[in-house]
Amino acid sequence: MDGGDSTPEGEVSFDDDPIGPFGNAILYSVSLSMLHFTLDVIVYSQYREEIVMEPKYSRGREPHLPIFLFLVYMLHTKTATRFFLS
Repeated sequence: MDGGDSTPEGEVSFDDDPIGPFGNAILYSVSLSMLHFTLDVIVYSQYREEIVMEPKYSRGREPHLPIFLFLVYMLHTKTATRFFLS
């Protein structure tokens, strides 16, 4: 073990991120896009409108996923943490 590290040998500490900021961005943006799609379907169901899936697939996939991906990636980089934690 190192001087200040309490992690046993052979194990990854909680400070190490094995997938990195881009992996986190993909994971979170896909999850947020699925949540957005689900809530959109629930709203249509709430107002008893017919749910046509073809426009919903393109609406959920095209505009939101890249925006979520960019925002989550920028918030997980060291540049963003430097601005927020300083």
